Formats: sequence, structure tokens, C-alpha cells
Amino acid sequence: MRLKKLFMPMFVGLAFVGCSNGEDFNPGNDNETNEDPKYLTVSINTTGTMTRATTPDGEYEAGTDAENKVTSVRFYFLDENNAAINVKKSTGENWVNYYDVDSPNYKGDDMNNVEKILKATLVIQSQKGDKLPSSIMAVLNPTAELKEKGSMGLTDLNNFIKDFSTTTTNFLMSNSVYAKDGTKMEAVSVDNHLYTTADAAEADPVIIHVERVLAKTRLTVGLTAVTLENGVKIYKTTKSGTKETETFGGEDIYVKFLGWNVTATTKKSRLLKEINPAAWKSDLFSNSILWNTADYCRSFWAVNPTEIEYKYGDFTNHAQVIKDFDAGTTENPKVNYTYLQENASDDYKNGTDPTTPSQVIIAAQLVNEKGAAMEFAEYAGIRYTIDGLLTKYAELADLWTVNAAGNGRRQITTDDIKLFTDADEHDNETQKETENRYKVYVKLKDEATIWYASEDKTDNTPVNANERLKSMGSAKVWKGGNTYYYFEIHHLNGEATAENAKGKYGVVRNHVYAANIHSLVGLGTPVYDPEEVIYPEKPGGDDTYIAAEIRILSWRIVNQNIDLEW
Repeated sequence: MRLKKLFMPMFVGLAFVGCSNGEDFNPGNDNETNEDPKYLTVSINTTGTMTRATTPDGEYEAGTDAENKVTSVRFYFLDENNAAINVKKSTGENWVNYYDVDSPNYKGDDMNNVEKILKATLVIQSQKGDKLPSSIMAVLNPTAELKEKGSMGLTDLNNFIKDFSTTTTNFLMSNSVYAKDGTKMEAVSVDNHLYTTADAAEADPVIIHVERVLAKTRLTVGLTAVTLENGVKIYKTTKSGTKETETFGGEDIYVKFLGWNVTATTKKSRLLKEINPAAWKSDLFSNSILWNTADYCRSFWAVNPTEIEYKYGDFTNHAQVIKDFDAGTTENPKVNYTYLQENASDDYKNGTDPTTPSQVIIAAQLVNEKGAAMEFAEYAGIRYTIDGLLTKYAELADLWTVNAAGNGRRQITTDDIKLFTDADEHDNETQKETENRYKVYVKLKDEATIWYASEDKTDNTPVNANERLKSMGSAKVWKGGNTYYYFEIHHLNGEATAENAKGKYGVVRNHVYAANIHSLVGLGTPVYDPEEVIYPEKPGGDDTYIAAEIRILSWRIVNQNIDLEW
């Protein structure tokens, strides 16, 4: 589904009204209040009316009803120094710098230029002698925690860094932050827009562009499927560099996608986007891909909060969260998408890509042509059943212990050993810093048993059996056929050939990252224990990859192709 227009601007007209003296007065530069109410009309537009014609690689799509729903708006008023300035008397003698509009009235749609029009009426009235506001910020669907903060200046708003990942019922939106003439644009000036009559204010509105704090990810499958009798789709996988089908035990191996999700997602996000227009030149990404466009009040890059942490999940979670790989149609869309928080640059000065890019992870199962799970292991390039793998380890170990009768020695068997992973060595918690976490090793079941390197009873020198077993190397085990594929989410410069190209990887608010799987090679990264947290990695030296065609939407869309190699 490719829509050429941006999720069209939402327009919210708000007239701040009260008792009028009938004059069409614009305070202009005389910004000291005389306690008379002032009128201000504010138009809130979701950012961007750009099309492919106005920006290279730019495509856009409309938001869903849920993504556009506005239940409340909080406006913050600031002075010339971006500090909070009082505009309303609250409880008791307290004054505050904000106004709330709850359940603004729906006025209509005009898809030629706006998606939604809302209107509400408020009063601005400051204490006599106070200055009139200089600028305004808007937060749509503010969280309860934000509202409890009360009056906030621009610094406070910029420092409001929380976990907004659950704000997917009422999408949190805030002023679009962008660059203009090397300056960061955040608060919108209200100078010369304050009037003493509603009619005059409505004829001269101040316009605020807002954007959602979250980003959106969608995944579809463009592979040719084999559809089973029960309607389940499976996909044939081939060996790298050939058209030869992967097999085990004389049967072709197919892949059944179980579900997908995003991983390596940030645990917190900024309420307002952070950028560095003083240092980031227009060609930060490339000469043809803009990171900012002042004409449309948008920027397409951001800086992460400091000391950012990431969230990961286990295989079971990925398999259960999002099962639909079909986007459906415009008339009958399906929920094959999820949301995540911004994860862009960790480097305020240089704008380089995130140290840990967010990823899409796909939980899958290796099956035969009838859809039955194919459980097997691979050791030294040869595939075995799991029992067969244990037998091979026992044969190669050449370890001996005293037999039951006590009159000789017996060789180690599969009953003496078990498979284990990195997580088993660390109280069932995988260590992120450990390499090759997917690998499976073998060790003793009973650590107390004494083992020798010879059947000869006169050889009384014990050996460290576990050391010897581990020295035989690791195997890959697809327990229950479980496997996963993943890829880093590409941003606007995703097709750049240089890995260190800026804007190649990243997630920026109010974008949709849409990936389409168009080729599948190899068996993925094996999963031995589906309950372990997965820190995605590719098997070293193994020819396994899933290829995805990435399209970034934004609520903006950018078409991209990537090959994800294992």
C-alpha cells in the first residue's frame, strides 16, 4: 500500500476568547497586559504536506483514526526567554502558563490540505503589569505525569524524558522541531497574533506544526508461499549462492514465520526532538537526502537522550506479539505494525548513527513440506538429530570412568552429558557482551564423576572433562525447529554503501519503517532455549540471510532495499 501524500495535516483551530471591548487591537510590541482578555487563534498541523515532487525519495501515508485521535491539548506559553509566563489563574491564588482543551469539537475534514479540524474556545488573561506571552508550545494527548508537572518552560519541556512507548491509545504529539537559518526552531512566536476580538484573531492564526513522539514499523512478506491445507504459509529456503534447497534427513526444509516484533528499542524518549543545526550541515546524510526542510517545518534526524538503555525480548515474545505479515487493503487494513521510540544519533556534535540500532526480529520455525517442525543440529558442517549430536560428542571426547562393577572402565555416553548455552552458565541469563550466544556446547551432567583420558586402569591421572568437552567446539541446535532472522532498521540514507554513512540506520519519530521480505536464504540464527532473552546476532561464518526491501514512511515513506546476510 503506497500513498503519495503525507498523513495530511491535522488542523485544530482554537480561539482564545473572553469578554471583548469590541476593538480590533493587536498589541504588537507593547506586550504588557492591562488584564483585558486577549484572543489567539492557533492552527495545529501534523507536520508535512510534502510529496515526492518536492523532496527526493519522499512519500507519505495517512494515519489511522487511532493515530489521529486527539482527546486533549495542553498549550504552554513562554516569554521572550522561553521561560514560563502566566496566562491563567489556577486554584487559589496560583497562576499557570498553560491552557488545557479537553475533547475539542470536531469540525470536519478536508483531505486536499488537512486531515482533521478541531475547534475550542479559551480565555487568556494575565495579571496587570505582567508581560504578554511571546511564544507557544503544544502537547497533544499529554500524559498524566506531564500534566501533573504544572507550569513548564522550554527547558523543562526539553528535559521531560520518559518512557512513552505505551502512548498508543492517545498518541502523544508535540511541536515539530526543525532548523531554520542554523537555528533550532521549537516554540512558535505569537507576536502580532494576539487580538482583543475573536474575529481579528481568527483571521490571523498562529500555526503550530506537531508530530507524534513515536515511530511505527510494519513488515510484509513478498515471497512466494506454499499454502498448506490449514491455510498456513511456508516458504522454501535455499543455500547461499545457489538455488539448491536446504535439506535434512532427505526432506526439504521450509520456513514458517511465527511472528515478529521490534527489539533493541529505547527505554525512554524525549518529549521534544533534539537536533544540532549549528553543526549539522544540509548534506549531513548526502547531497541528495535532506535531514531538514524548514519550508515544511520538519527535520528527519534527532539526538538520543544520554545514557540510553535498550529493551530486548525472548523468542516466545517475538512469536506471539505480531503474527500478521499481511497489511491488507486500504478498505480492510490489518494490524501488522507496531510502535517504538526514537533511536537516532548518540552524537550531538557529529550526528552519527546510533551505536545500537533498533531492529526487526522475526521468529520462525523450520518445518517440512507438511508443516511439521524439523528439529536438528549442525556440527562441523554435518547435520544430526539432537541425540545424534550427543552421540558424536561422546565418541569424540574419548573419556573414561570407573565402571559400575568397579573392575574396569567404561567410555562416556550420551547419558553422561548434556547441551548448554551461554545463558546456562550465567543463571539462565544471557550475557549481552558474550559473543556467539546462539552456540550450544556440551558438558557433564554429574560434575562429581572422575574421568580419565584412557581405558587403561593404570592411568590414574584425572582430566578436566568439561574443559575437554568444550574444546571440541560448539554446535548449532534448532530445538523444535526454532530460529530467528533480524535486520537493523534503515533510515533515509539506508542504501548508502558505506557502513559509517550518517542516516543509514536509525528510528525517528513520526516515521513509518515498512519492510518487505523479498528473498530468504539459509536457516536463520538457531534457538535452543526459547525462554532466553535474545540479543540478535548472526552465526559467524554461516551463509544465512534474509533479504528485506525497506520503505520508510512518515506517516513519511522512503523506498529502500537491503540484503541482510548472516
